[in-house]
Amino acid sequence: MKEAQVIFLDEVDSTNKYAKEHFAELPDGTLVTASRQTAGRGRQGRQWISPADENIYATMIIKNVHPDDLYLTTAAGSLAVLETLREFAPGYDFFLKWPNDVYVNNQKICGILTESVLGPGYKLEGVAVGLGININSELTTFDGLPPAASLYTLTGQRFFLKNVIFSLAKHLLACYIIYIDNANLLFDRWRAENRLIGQELEFEPANGESFRAVFRDVLRSGEAVLETAQGLEQFTCGDVRILKDSITF
Repeated sequence: MKEAQVIFLDEVDSTNKYAKEHFAELPDGTLVTASRQTAGRGRQGRQWISPADENIYATMIIKNVHPDDLYLTTAAGSLAVLETLREFAPGYDFFLKWPNDVYVNNQKICGILTESVLGPGYKLEGVAVGLGININSELTTFDGLPPAASLYTLTGQRFFLKNVIFSLAKHLLACYIIYIDNANLLFDRWRAENRLIGQELEFEPANGESFRAVFRDVLRSGEAVLETAQGLEQFTCGDVRILKDSITF
């Protein structure tokens, strides 16, 4: 892979769905983008707001996966987003919020949804790494949502989306190559960018009541290691909230 192929679509229901439906025919490393999504999704089936021609709605096709390091495909996507945002908005404090979000201050600017692609006999063919990055949306776009930001709300500047997309494709390919060649290095970089390690956060399991715990570490397989009153525990899936009284931005 010398450079990523980028596909520009006018409108799709979801770039992840399109990538999965066309997975076999699209080259490894292809980045599928759309000007608008009509049924964009985030984690746990939540709607992803996708106004036309404002933000990046994209999915990268990854066919060369390590089954034991499947979660690191998400890590590759998140690190590429960090590099892209830092390129276009230097000086802002972007960081990773476990398990798959990119934040600036206490505001979400990117969400990532990675989905496995299964072939005949449920054989793992690869993954589709979905990326929703807020670029040109105004604050009113996020009314009624948890705290969110875009490059525009941060800088006051509008950005030419294709420039950002081509930069994203470049960084995605670079992180994908690291994933293939040196997964240990990729994990170390990803872990170092998880700024909230060591902080007290609120965790809400997919099924269960929320609780506070100290986020102590993250495992290679992607699970968070929490320090609770009962000792160290692993947290696999759910929501994580930043506590205003425990972290200063």
